[in-house]
Amino acid sequence: MSKFISGNVGILRKSDVFSLEMIKPDELSKDNEYKIIATSYNKSEEYQIVTLESRKTFRDISDSFERMKKELEDIEE
Repeated sequence: MSKFISGNVGILRKSDVFSLEMIKPDELSKDNEYKIIATSYNKSEEYQIVTLESRKTFRDISDSFERMKKELEDIEE
């Protein structure tokens, strides 16, 4: 099993991920993609927000989100 979780935009160590979220596109912005973002903590205990995946449709992003969520649940057991 990999120590990392990745998408089409970014990669993080699974053990550093604090939360995983899916966000809707901003209607006022040119960037109209769904995103999966992860909040993580680095060694100096500062948090960072990393975009892991970006997709045009909800169906595509929800499949990726469920996969990533499952991967993170597996390391907790």
